[in-house]
Amino acid sequence: MRARPRPRPELRGLLLLLAVLATAARPAGAQTGPDSSVARVVSDSAARVRALADSILLEDDPEDDALLEPPGARQFLSLQSMNRSYAIGSGSYSENVGLLSYRLSVSSFRLSVNASPLRYNAGATSIAGAPPVSVRLDWLPGPGDTLRVFGRSQSSPATLDSAQSLAIGAVGVSTIELESFSLGTPAMVGARGAFSFPDGDLVFGVRAAIEYQPRPSGSNNSYWTGTTISGGLSLAMPTGDLRTTALLDVASSYADSLGGRNLFQGGGNMSVELRVDGLLGGEAGIDAMFSAWFQKPFGNTRSDQPNRLIPVGDTYGLYGTLTVPVGSMLLTPTVALARESASDDAASGRSRFNYAASSWAVNGGLALSLPLGGSIDLTPEIGFARGSADGSFVATTIIGGAMPGRPGRPVTATQNFRNRISGWWVAMELSVRF
Repeated sequence: MRARPRPRPELRGLLLLLAVLATAARPAGAQTGPDSSVARVVSDSAARVRALADSILLEDDPEDDALLEPPGARQFLSLQSMNRSYAIGSGSYSENVGLLSYRLSVSSFRLSVNASPLRYNAGATSIAGAPPVSVRLDWLPGPGDTLRVFGRSQSSPATLDSAQSLAIGAVGVSTIELESFSLGTPAMVGARGAFSFPDGDLVFGVRAAIEYQPRPSGSNNSYWTGTTISGGLSLAMPTGDLRTTALLDVASSYADSLGGRNLFQGGGNMSVELRVDGLLGGEAGIDAMFSAWFQKPFGNTRSDQPNRLIPVGDTYGLYGTLTVPVGSMLLTPTVALARESASDDAASGRSRFNYAASSWAVNGGLALSLPLGGSIDLTPEIGFARGSADGSFVATTIIGGAMPGRPGRPVTATQNFRNRISGWWVAMELSVRF
């Protein structure tokens, strides 16, 4: 029997740190009720889960206000260092990224700024740069309503040469996560609006957005979406202490191929999702969010791009996260299962091309938030990924057959591959509220 590989030294060290800290925080005996520090972190975790759900919905649930800090100016600063490593087939790929996040809440306004310098290594090719710096300003004119203006800078590098595109394409699947996927992106500005219409216990939501990217110049590759218009509907309802939300979103982008330099596959996508979030087990319980989703692209006439390991296709999956109080700390496990599949059959002149490709992955993570003071938290995190990517590509060309009564001969070339996916990541985040 083949021996199981031992965890890397960095991963073993962080696992040991988490175990020691969790043991030290375990109470000596049963408690009759949560102390003030536990009450604070439970409230913080509930607000965090609700804020995550609301940010995806682009809505503001008035019932969440009870979980937030008292009215007034509030600022939040987060610094994170993350190291990711993936093995796909016989190749190894790594990413080192620093994440900076700043948020400001004043009355009914919310300002958010995010930046993340990184270094991506794919063996012979490495890229040092940064995804776009994003800025977002929200105005909450009333309960359940949000108006947003947002924008981002171009990434660095703003375009990718052929070697850089192929280096990212070696891990380019929708079932794993890398910040490097956003390299080669032009600047963008946009606006969104979301409005809620309560009807008893039901809340009906409507949202729409428009984004614009200026046309990139130069001769290298770029992921350019041009003008994007999107809209969505949601229906939220209480289910005991939880909230269940059904969502439907459609987005369509209008951009040409840039003469073969555009890495964007074209068209748009339709997505549906069912989400459940809320508090399990009463006020001193566990905050949770679970989601099942499906996304289908349409009009993606350029789905097979060099920055993709497999062509863009239908994607679906499950996601779940819990926030569990452990003494004065918060333990947050997450797990996600995703699968993507694509197929096509096209003909051009005397040639025919068809393919079938798919990828799946399980991603799991564990974070532990450690309060270092009244407003400072330190959060180590570990995670893993397991899955595979496979595909079959067949090209057939008719040779000859120009003479009357003499048929041509088909010449077929086939390429098959099946690559295992394995990966891990470690991160450390320091956050300050003031």
